[in-house]
Amino acid sequence: MLSIGAGGVAVVTGAAGGIGLGMARAAAGRGMAVMLVDVDESRVAAAADGLAASGAGVAHRVVDVTDPAAMEKLAADVVNEFGRVDVVFLNAGIAAVSPITEMTVEDWHRVMDVDINSVFYGVRAFLPIMVEQGYGHLNATASANAWRGDMFQASYNVAKHGVAALMESVVLDLRALEIPVDASVLSPGPIATDLMTRSISGDEADLQEGHEMLNQGMDSDKVGKLTLDAIAEGRFWIFTHPAIFKTIRARMEHALTDGALPPEVDWDWEELFATS
Repeated sequence: MLSIGAGGVAVVTGAAGGIGLGMARAAAGRGMAVMLVDVDESRVAAAADGLAASGAGVAHRVVDVTDPAAMEKLAADVVNEFGRVDVVFLNAGIAAVSPITEMTVEDWHRVMDVDINSVFYGVRAFLPIMVEQGYGHLNATASANAWRGDMFQASYNVAKHGVAALMESVVLDLRALEIPVDASVLSPGPIATDLMTRSISGDEADLQEGHEMLNQGMDSDKVGKLTLDAIAEGRFWIFTHPAIFKTIRARMEHALTDGALPPEVDWDWEELFATS
């Protein structure tokens, strides 16, 4: 039986910082054992040590989430370590910031590998275990950009649209097959993370400006708690900021009336930050 409290086990990719670490802390705060996963060995080890100091049951692995074989090994390691898996947060993500006229093929593929392909690999690795158990929940991190793309982030926009579509497909398939495993997708607005400063491309000054703007956003620990609460409530679509709905509605109204994509349909940043 699915447990998102004491006795449950959570797996978090991209767990060395940002939203991933917030999810790990939220899971540990509910009494769950947590497997932290990241490609950055020193940061994920430090994050795991910090959680373990709070008394949580914690393990960590250094895993390249773009390697399907490595993800399958991770799934086996989780079962060997904890005996079960209740919730998997497929959260690892990167950004590449550049106009489409300057985006390299290498950067495009790197973002696709980390932001969308790794989610499929995670579903593929953990779903058989959950099917055998007869319970489990798969959550993936998309973005508000899954609903309206921002300029100079084509690869990120496409990947995050894909994450939302993939997780909806997962749920539809599981229901059609009458498999008692569930899924959800997180679409965060501006969150205080280092996504911009760790971008694989982009002008340094512009990235720093973007970093400073994002860090006016919601604290990642708040995102983690919000996400766990939403899963407990049985929600599929999980949004961090109701303020983004205004832009989504305006975008769809134009799409369904005159078919326009007007540049003025933008995020209300002041309202977003006010509700962070």
